[in-house]
Amino acid sequence: PIDLAALLALSCCALSIAKHYEVCVQPSYCEPLNLWTLTVTRPGTRSTQVFRDCKQPIEEYECREAQREAPEIAAAKMRYEITEKRAARARDIASKCDSAVDRLSKEGEAVSLAAELEALKVPSPIRLLADDVSQEKLAGLMAAQGGRIAILSPEGGVFGLISGRYSSNGEPNMDVYLKSHAGDTIRVDRIGRPSEFIRDPALTLGLRVQPDVIQSLADHRGFRGRGLLGRFIYGLPRDMLGSRKIHPHPVPRIAREAYRSRLIAMLSLPSDTDENGNAVPYRLVLSSDAADVLDEFAGWIEPQLRATGSLG
Repeated sequence: PIDLAALLALSCCALSIAKHYEVCVQPSYCEPLNLWTLTVTRPGTRSTQVFRDCKQPIEEYECREAQREAPEIAAAKMRYEITEKRAARARDIASKCDSAVDRLSKEGEAVSLAAELEALKVPSPIRLLADDVSQEKLAGLMAAQGGRIAILSPEGGVFGLISGRYSSNGEPNMDVYLKSHAGDTIRVDRIGRPSEFIRDPALTLGLRVQPDVIQSLADHRGFRGRGLLGRFIYGLPRDMLGSRKIHPHPVPRIAREAYRSRLIAMLSLPSDTDENGNAVPYRLVLSSDAADVLDEFAGWIEPQLRATGSLG
């Protein structure tokens, strides 16, 4: 079904431009561009091949950038380790000085090297995609990647992760997912782990699940009450099993190449920077016509959200 390819392609595009662009609906109201999409199909709909084709440009870009960045990361790691050893040696020497004058001099050297070490940053290898990942590890990946990552999976395993598969008490823990949909700041403090601070996180999901999985989600404690299920764009395509073409036409080469080249071009887009040189998203402002369309849609949907409405 074309629904799966369409929604998954939207998720891939969303990953490509999330954190680099945002849409300003009104002067004080901007929306991030990450998306959550969920398509429901029975087994046997060739979803694995669709996912492979849609993700291929992302994996190609990820691999190419990892190779390009490897020497820079290795050099930064070596500089950090050398400075770390120099700082440790200076600290040890300062702590053993008997003379106050010598100790003061060596302390100054140790403090200077400690400040130099703190300023050194070892870049993390690029990661754009995750899959079977605990919530704690997901937060760590997003922190290392500037807040952007995607889970694109033809199975419904992510709901098992959210519902507490790796939780010590088996309780659902969906805070990282909920905050990463809307761009709310994430702060994680755990004993034995470095603290993590993620500003404007942007998690993209592109999932396909079977009908029995989606039927069980609404009954799961917390999934509906906390708004998890209301954040997805759903695809419920017509069931094609039993009437499929045995030898369907392949994706035209020109369409495949256009998709690949444009997705890689979006992945390569730079972010804007603020006055301090920090990366910030470019702001896309709605035209007056686009704003009118959005207002019309909002006016149409709002009454349906009442408790007694069709979307209540």
